[in-house]
Amino acid sequence: MFFAIAVVTLALVLLFNVFCSVPLQTAFGFWGAAATELGYALIALAGSACMILAARRKQLDGVDGIEIFSTRPPEPKAILGGLLLLGASYFAAILYTNIVNLLFPEAVSNTVQGLQSIFDGVSLPALLLCLAVIPAICEEMVFRGILQYALGRYGSPRVTILLTGVVFGLFHLDPVRIPIAAMTGIALSYALYRSRSIFVTMLMHFVNNAASAVLSYAAAGTQEEAAAQVAAQMEEFTAMGLPGWLLYAFSGAEITVIILGLLIAGLALLEAHPTEALKKHWVTAVVLCAVVLLLGAGFIVLSAVSL
Repeated sequence: MFFAIAVVTLALVLLFNVFCSVPLQTAFGFWGAAATELGYALIALAGSACMILAARRKQLDGVDGIEIFSTRPPEPKAILGGLLLLGASYFAAILYTNIVNLLFPEAVSNTVQGLQSIFDGVSLPALLLCLAVIPAICEEMVFRGILQYALGRYGSPRVTILLTGVVFGLFHLDPVRIPIAAMTGIALSYALYRSRSIFVTMLMHFVNNAASAVLSYAAAGTQEEAAAQVAAQMEEFTAMGLPGWLLYAFSGAEITVIILGLLIAGLALLEAHPTEALKKHWVTAVVLCAVVLLLGAGFIVLSAVSL
């Protein structure tokens, strides 16, 4: 019952995205993107109302808006843990993007140019409102609210977290961005599972989008300067008699260490008993560390081969 309602809700969100986002942006320009996000929220609210009505018909207790959307006050420890976990996924996304850029530079360039076109003629406050504040609320209502709640009633926490994160990634449609969004989605879903507060994931979502928007806004039109700066650093490095790829090796190793540190710290803060959780979920811990190490190693190897 709940799963079926969640599937219908996601289907309506996807259809709304496909058929309504372009007309809204054509009619209202940049603000059409915000209107699209608000449409997601209305669909999520309708889905939650259907869940509550269905639960009453089945005489199920405890199904209300607070339970579905996890609108509980967050603990400071959970907020900090969620932000650290977000930092780990953010730096992992940087490694992944660099790897894809080495393999498929044109695809990454097209994605970057498409995102940069959003910033033309838009003030930073408006950009933050439409790309950070509103999506952080509306998309979390759909994915960490309706979807994760429905999946959590039937599946194990591990399956629920992974599936919610992957679906969140697929929702972004762009092949370059799907793995990045999926990594972020998994971090958000885990933070919700441990904190039991959607306000933690809304803050994480806002910080993630705001950081991307601010960095992209500040970097708009400066790609040539950035490339020149990297070239200058490479010349300084090779002038010391060291191979150029070693610069990328140091960079990849540094980011890998940062990811592991943020990941460990974030998980420790989100877990009530970190040591016991590590013993219980050691396989998951090994897989996470292996993925991070593979990302770092892949970037270093590809950098060495491409130079």
